[in-house]
Amino acid sequence: MNADNQFDELFARLETVAVRLRDSGVKAALLDAPSSRPLETTNDIDLVVSSIKEAIRAFSDFGFFIQLRPQKKKSLESLPLPHFRACYGIGGKVLTVDLVQVKDEPRSPWAGLYSTIEKHPLIGFPVGCLSVRVAWKTYRYFAVGKVVYAKQLSRLQDQWLRLCESDTRAAIELVRSFPEGSNALILRERLIRSQNDEALAELLEEAKNTNGYRTKEQNRLVLGGSLLVGRITAALQVSRAFFYRFVLRYPISAFPVIAFVGNDGGGKSSTITGLASDRLVKLDPLVLSLKRKDSFLRLFRPMRRWLSNITAQNDRKTISWALVFPARWLLEAMDFVDRLLRFWLSLLWARSGLGPVFMDRYVTDRLRGEYARDKFQLYPLEQFFPMPDAFTFFDVPAEISMERKPEDNHNLTVLREKRSNYLKLMNEINRVHRVDGTSTPSNVSQSTSAFILSVCHEIAKSQRGGSARKWGRATWRPGSE
Repeated sequence: MNADNQFDELFARLETVAVRLRDSGVKAALLDAPSSRPLETTNDIDLVVSSIKEAIRAFSDFGFFIQLRPQKKKSLESLPLPHFRACYGIGGKVLTVDLVQVKDEPRSPWAGLYSTIEKHPLIGFPVGCLSVRVAWKTYRYFAVGKVVYAKQLSRLQDQWLRLCESDTRAAIELVRSFPEGSNALILRERLIRSQNDEALAELLEEAKNTNGYRTKEQNRLVLGGSLLVGRITAALQVSRAFFYRFVLRYPISAFPVIAFVGNDGGGKSSTITGLASDRLVKLDPLVLSLKRKDSFLRLFRPMRRWLSNITAQNDRKTISWALVFPARWLLEAMDFVDRLLRFWLSLLWARSGLGPVFMDRYVTDRLRGEYARDKFQLYPLEQFFPMPDAFTFFDVPAEISMERKPEDNHNLTVLREKRSNYLKLMNEINRVHRVDGTSTPSNVSQSTSAFILSVCHEIAKSQRGGSARKWGRATWRPGSE
């Protein structure tokens, strides 16, 4: 299916959802300009609805996967923030529809939001009144911190300048009614006076120096390195998600856990960073490190150093091997348990509908055939480690690995053997996306994001009522090449 047909299919689905909501008596209004074209001028749509549950059910029924967003900031008085997202993948891009519930009450500051009869020409949803749309964007940019690029401010400036006098007064009063609205209006005045790109760039830096922007950045939940940022917060997020899914029965979709594997120099880390911070940032992906040294349990860190020191002394022949054997196996068991905890926590996060998990340094180092499994059935413990939903395998010739990682002092013969073993292992696993590590970063990011989004849709499809095929994680069948 070519790109134009994909866009046509997406717009047809959005129009179908709009008709479904209208026929169900659910009011809806876009908080975006009618001139915006999804996936070209913006990658997300803000949609206000009078019934959030009915809206989620409609989007889910027509092929969107539903995300419960990590609650990075509590809802503010009078300003409902979006906690649900309807997502749809087009190639390597994702369209997100942020769903916000606003009841149609006469005393609400949002009164009149649903009264417009104008519709978005592509997707069929009614467009909310201009004064509310401009007030919403102003508050989100300058108080909540949802601004990243100067071009966003340029578009907002143009919208303010096109308002008539009465709509300008209404928008200003709406912003002022929100908490910290007065501070947002100070930056709004600077926005109106900005005459060039330099002034907008300076204003963007001012917006990033506000409490709203700093809070947004501080509350980014990232599972990586040696710490889970906000362990208690993460546990509360998962509990909240399971409450919505299994108690309130919201049709929230599960997300995949994707393991990124391959030899050094293939582009794993740079691709993960690009996907998490740019191409798929709208899905709030979590990045998980499974490196041994990145212990999740604090108690394990000093114990690992102590046990590692014992094994190092054995390598120098300064301590008896009989004393080292228990220490070596205790270290193996600790590393296995620690990484297992990280894996199950990330799987809970994904399955509860909070977003995909990108797993760096999955436990394939010893699964590549570089151990004598036929001599000792228990070693290595990694052979009993659970599988993720899918693998992304970065294949790169040994010569390229040496060229890209000269500081690692690799041995060419060893790298060739490792690559051969990786190819054999990936042939034994049933769900693998193969990436040419010598391709351009843009092509790698495009193909990888398209694969991840296709897995998201497959999982969502398997969850919908009447599906004959239930989702299962990747499987490894040694010797099945």
